Amino acid sequence: MKSLRELVWCPGDLTGNPDTSYHLKNILFLECERLPMDCQWEMELMGKRIINMCEQLLKHLSEKNLPQFFNRSINLFENIDNGARSHAARKIDKFLNDAKENL
Repeated sequence: MKSLRELVWCPGDLTGNPDTSYHLKNILFLECERLPMDCQWEMELMGKRIINMCEQLLKHLSEKNLPQFFNRSINLFENIDNGARSHAARKIDKFLNDAKENL
């Protein structure tokens, strides 16, 4: 996920972007909570897990709300500019469309 962020979604752009490593870690924690069994995280399912996490990130971006995993009352997108959030959502949506076509 971090490589996707650095290479695809926001290469060279680390300011004002809603998809920081911390946001992605929270998405991962939420996905691990949703899918707690080891068999759901086997290597052949990693592509599916990444797509699921990207879809969850896109959902949270559109809702303008990403709860912090350890304190759900904190919205990690609260101070993110609408333009930056929309830009990130478009890049992730494009990535998802391309990934689904190529898998």
